[in-house]
Amino acid sequence: MFINDKNIITVNLDGKIIQGDALKTLLEFCFSYSDSISLSQSNNKGMTKIESDQAKDEYNEYLKQNEIYEGLTPTFEDKLTFFKEIAETEEEYNTMVQKEKEAREKIESNFIKSKAEVISYINEYLKELTINNRYVTCMTPSTHGAPVTIYYCTINDYLKEKFYQMYDLFDPVIRIEEQDIVLDNPSFYNKGKLMLSVCSHENYGTLFLDEVQYDEFKKLIL
Repeated sequence: MFINDKNIITVNLDGKIIQGDALKTLLEFCFSYSDSISLSQSNNKGMTKIESDQAKDEYNEYLKQNEIYEGLTPTFEDKLTFFKEIAETEEEYNTMVQKEKEAREKIESNFIKSKAEVISYINEYLKELTINNRYVTCMTPSTHGAPVTIYYCTINDYLKEKFYQMYDLFDPVIRIEEQDIVLDNPSFYNKGKLMLSVCSHENYGTLFLDEVQYDEFKKLIL
């Protein structure tokens, strides 16, 4: 537990085994204080290339402004310069370039071609969600790095049921195998203020509670 200067109490859930009845108890607690939830989709899914490039440009600019140079997203030209520096022969350089092109083509094959197709994608595969907002970013409450698509949702019965079906707190919230759709890294909000942030693939999470919420949280059996 940690109390910051705004009297927000943070509770570390990193690596904790929260499943079964304990998970349901925690979720019901969060639902009772939250009015919206965000979910993220990675691997260039649910976004256009233009959105991805814009998110990376914004992230790089943020890093530069804060004089953080580790984590900058390299361009293709940056990679070519790097390959020239480390390749010992022209053949080795050409092999590196070819592998880089193939990797980029594979990654970019996940992109949706246009914003109109993004709308169709949501209407076809995510229609059960009440999505109020969507954007592509490299900075979420739980992750910084590669671009992800963020969906802000009103809490409805379908979304609650998906949470209750999770094996543990770090399980993906929604998984649609046929379309290779995975939505995870849930964040809960109360009037725009972050209440719970989870990084599913890294198994860490944090609660951000006021004193009233924390008093209720302490009563839970987790």
